[in-house]
Amino acid sequence: MVNIMAEMHIAETMARNTIHLGDTNIQLVINYYDFIYQKNNVSEEKFKKSYDYYIKNPVLLDSVYSEIITKLSDKQFRLKAKR
Repeated sequence: MVNIMAEMHIAETMARNTIHLGDTNIQLVINYYDFIYQKNNVSEEKFKKSYDYYIKNPVLLDSVYSEIITKLSDKQFRLKAKR
């Protein structure tokens, strides 16, 4: 769940920062999400079911987001170090 959601946040940022002729940002996000589901071998339905579970369990969701923040922060640090 952590990896999928982290990738989704990256995808949303990429879509916001991309000018793509013919596609709306919403369509870009949908395309990115489809790729993320395939890459992680999970269906949209299965992801949504898991996400709904975490929404109903905010302490667990907070734990997931703590891991996501750590993962994205590490990725950001590595990218800055490459410059």
